Amino acid sequence: MNTSTCNDIMMVPVRAAKAGWYGDWVDWYVGARSHRVACFLLGMLIINAFDVTLTLAAHSQGMLEESNPIARAILGRNPYAIVPFKLALVLFPTVVLYRYRDRWLAELAAGGVMFVYVLVAFQWHLCYELYAVAASGGASMQDVDSVCLGNVVSRFVF
Repeated sequence: MNTSTCNDIMMVPVRAAKAGWYGDWVDWYVGARSHRVACFLLGMLIINAFDVTLTLAAHSQGMLEESNPIARAILGRNPYAIVPFKLALVLFPTVVLYRYRDRWLAELAAGGVMFVYVLVAFQWHLCYELYAVAASGGASMQDVDSVCLGNVVSRFVF
């Protein structure tokens, strides 16, 4: 199989996507590495905003035990001080990756960080599923087992 045939096969999903109303966006996204890095970073910032919000909500409800010792100390003194802490923690690498967005390593790093933040989002979903089971009262071990990560992932994927 020659190279042009491989490229033609790999471009089939892209051509199919261009046929829809979102074709211009697909062209923009596929068109340059810097566009993909910008999308990864935007997704990371959005998920981080949800993470901060859910951290504050879970802390105020008493259902959060923070693993990060610095964040734990901040939450112990002033819970709302976690917002600038997490913002600074995310903005510095975002600025660096955006600065070098045309490099393949920046795309790899942004994609990796986005993957980790998606896992954080799944973790929050799992946390609230378990909280709902526990709050319903009379939860059995079978109820808790039904909320295992595999079931949560299969509901999103399939």
